[in-house]
Amino acid sequence: GREHQIDDICVLSSNRIAAALRSDVVEELKIEKPNLDRNHYSFNSKETIEFEESSERMVSLSLLSKTKFAKRVLVSCSENGSVQIAKTEKPLEEDDVELEFNVGGPVEVMTNCAGSSLIAVGGREKDLMIWDLNTQESVFEARNVPHDKLDMRVPVWITGIQFQKQEGPECQNEKVLFTSTGYGQVRVYDIRAQKRPVRSAQLKDFGHIKAMVGVSSTEVIVGDVQGHLARFDTTNMRTKGHFKGFAGGIRSLDLHPTQPLLVGGGLDRVVRVYNLQTRKLVSQLYVKQKLTSVKFCPKIDDQIVTAPKNKRVRMS
Repeated sequence: GREHQIDDICVLSSNRIAAALRSDVVEELKIEKPNLDRNHYSFNSKETIEFEESSERMVSLSLLSKTKFAKRVLVSCSENGSVQIAKTEKPLEEDDVELEFNVGGPVEVMTNCAGSSLIAVGGREKDLMIWDLNTQESVFEARNVPHDKLDMRVPVWITGIQFQKQEGPECQNEKVLFTSTGYGQVRVYDIRAQKRPVRSAQLKDFGHIKAMVGVSSTEVIVGDVQGHLARFDTTNMRTKGHFKGFAGGIRSLDLHPTQPLLVGGGLDRVVRVYNLQTRKLVSQLYVKQKLTSVKFCPKIDDQIVTAPKNKRVRMS
């Protein structure tokens, strides 16, 4: 049923994956290596953690390593703005819930800043906010862009957030962020300069942007509900090239940590892998289900984890 739909997945370690279900439950799945007779992985020894009962779905899972609670913590955020934290050093149990606080809803996207204790949230009529998990306080709250040419208020709809990438593994700039909107815009925020975006652009032919991933300190890749996928330069606010092939809405994007590869999935039930430099399709796989999340698993023989709109998680 709908309560078993997977809304997001998070790779915890070389053999553990966390999946957020629509029923307000996070399942930890342990991965078993394939037998010689078959070429797929199986998931066994599931542990669950049930958060406070709520009718709101979880929108995001993130793994943080720079907090005061533990070396590694799993953070979840629901539509109503409820943020909860659990340790991941041992199997997830109910007693592991360390903290819960509310950032205010409605939240459509949450992301963390690698190398810090900060998270950023946003949603429909909820502008960008940055929170510190250690203090449970807001450290930045964005202001909306100025009124348009007709002096009408510009609606707010944050659908994607990325902290600026920096040189080095798992390192991001907590002062500069990129956001995408449900109206086809990409914006750049520098919280040292002002609360409003320092740059903003409307992407040609793009509608509701549903997925975004950071490529470098100046570039992001965005995908919308119509299947448009493009690389975007935030310095001159121009598109650098398009990735062809999607026939339906794009729901999730991920980059390989060491190789120039991009993976994407969505409503057309096909997982596609692209070369970042040439933008050519490297591989594709039909998975029979509409996808809500895709992740690279380089520690597991470079496998790709996909989360369809049912309770099963696939690796391919």
